[in-house]
Amino acid sequence: MFQLQAERINKVQSLAAKKVAKSNVVVPWYIMTSGPTRGPTQAFFEENNYFGLKKENVVFFEQGVLPCISNDGKILLESKSKVCSAQHEGEGGVGLTD
Repeated sequence: MFQLQAERINKVQSLAAKKVAKSNVVVPWYIMTSGPTRGPTQAFFEENNYFGLKKENVVFFEQGVLPCISNDGKILLESKSKVCSAQHEGEGGVGLTD
């Protein structure tokens, strides 16, 4: 899937460069990961030479997390000293207010 998306971005950049008569058009790619998957995802891109894209145009960021709350409003614990958390669903935490 990453390769297919990179190919699409390369094609869009090429078409846009022709349309505006420029030699270089950049379409940045923002990739949201979870905390545990960020490292392996970035390593995969490095191993595959960013699928032909420039490294500086591929931006990785982590999805936010929220505490887990039971149906009756109690905060759930992962252990006696750690609050259970889960990935924030939806828009990646953008506009999230507490």
